[in-house]
Amino acid sequence: MIALSEAYLRLARPWTTAEIGDRFREALGDAPAEASTGEDPQSARPIGALALAIPSCASLAVAVHVLHVVPEGADDELANQLLTASARNAAEGIRHCHRSLELDAAAQGYSAEAWLPVVYENAAPLLESARATDEPPTIVTHVQAAVSWLSQAFVELDSGAAETSSALAGAIAHLLAIWVFAEVALGRTA
Repeated sequence: MIALSEAYLRLARPWTTAEIGDRFREALGDAPAEASTGEDPQSARPIGALALAIPSCASLAVAVHVLHVVPEGADDELANQLLTASARNAAEGIRHCHRSLELDAAAQGYSAEAWLPVVYENAAPLLESARATDEPPTIVTHVQAAVSWLSQAFVELDSGAAETSSALAGAIAHLLAIWVFAEVALGRTA
């Protein structure tokens, strides 16, 4: 039986940046491989790589919203499918946002790796504050925030603003919190 309320309770604890870093690397490894082996010219640009996150984030939003309206214990198979889809789509969103960060870093002359501690520091309180009783539930709020950060990153990339890395870090942090939630609810991570 999948108990979302129990998953929320397991998240609501102090998280170290090392733990978050481990989860980040797991999420990158959990992301589906590219469908084609050839390099898509659009994905070689930061905004093109970021655009590839849109379908997975849209699917993630639907899965998370539906998951939270299905009564707990009513349909464990459906909950399992929605959590699996949430984990997969969050991981894919993380991968595309991270790739966009790497490409922007190369183009703008900063280090994408230097932004990972910011992601970890931002993700920790998102997990610690997880509450099933909030309205809407915390993970639903994180999906909305991830989409907002993703939109902000598009604006920043389009204008060539220096705040692009911050917006991408915000999107990744929220997507990572959602991925950890899904993995915990599925019992695949402690």
